[in-house]
Parts: sequence; C-alpha cells; structure tokens
Amino acid sequence: MHNHALLLRVAFAGVTLFLWTALDGAPPAASGYVLGPDEGEVLLVRNTKVIVKADPKTGSRSMAAGTQDLGAGAGIPLHKHDHTDEMLVVQKGAAMAILGDTRKLAGPGSTVFIPRGVWHGVEPVKQESQVLWVVSPPGLEGFFRDVSAKQLTPAEMQDIARKHGMVLGRQ
Repeated sequence: MHNHALLLRVAFAGVTLFLWTALDGAPPAASGYVLGPDEGEVLLVRNTKVIVKADPKTGSRSMAAGTQDLGAGAGIPLHKHDHTDEMLVVQKGAAMAILGDTRKLAGPGSTVFIPRGVWHGVEPVKQESQVLWVVSPPGLEGFFRDVSAKQLTPAEMQDIARKHGMVLGRQ
C-alpha cells in the first residue's frame, strides 16, 4: 500500500511538471536559488547593462526581476507598459525618476512604483547608478532580450516594444 501511494505521488509530480513545462515553457524553481551581484543573464541594451535575475525561463511564473546599470549619461527612455506593473529600487548612485508629469530625485534605497499604463523613465544620470527592476506579470525581460546588442531603428524598437506590451515615448 505504501509503495502505491509513493508511485501515485511520483506520477502526479511528473504530470504536474510536464504540464507546467508545456504551458509556461519552464518548470517552477521549487527550491529557489541565490545569485551574486553579477550573476544572471547579462544583456547589453543601448548603453546600459541589464542582468535578468528571475523570470519564467528560470522558474518564476508571475514576475521578472533584474538589475540595470546606468553609466554616466545613460538613462531609461520614457515608456509605458500596457499590462505590467513595475517597481524600481535605486541600489547605487542616484536617478531622476520620471513618473507621469512628476520628476523626483531617487537616491540609494529609494523605491519607484509604476502602475501599468503610466509613462515613466529615468533621466540620464550624472554618476554611475544601478536600479533593481521588478515587473508583474513578466515580459520586460523579453524586450531586453530582443533588443540586446542590436542596432535598431526607432520604428524597429517600437515594434519590439509593442510585442512585449510596451509603448516607447509619448504618442
């Protein structure tokens, strides 16, 4: 009897993993993981470095997170997400956050919450800065992957952004 219960649990776990993989493309990270500051999927986006830390490819089904390093003179262009809430946390340096019509200086430890549909960005920074970004549901990381290390026209960037539920610049 005990062996039958164990076999049923193993079979159920196998079917669950198969369905999860078939539906999401990745199994859940049941036990989680720890990444160091420079670990994760490194992407070069314009003149910034993005490191994807968690997303559906690594087992997160409901959010994506990563860091974005902004060198002096770099910023995050004005954009909005149609279906995604976002949070930015300044980890190093300082950033002039744009949120709708408001601009506010955000220093280390500052949090910027951006509801879906709100125009936002970061003005070019004066010193090297780093932000942690978290989006729910995931999707921003797909945009970063699609534009990484490519020379794209503004129209191509806008098409890729639309594919990921984003709009670049005020329309």
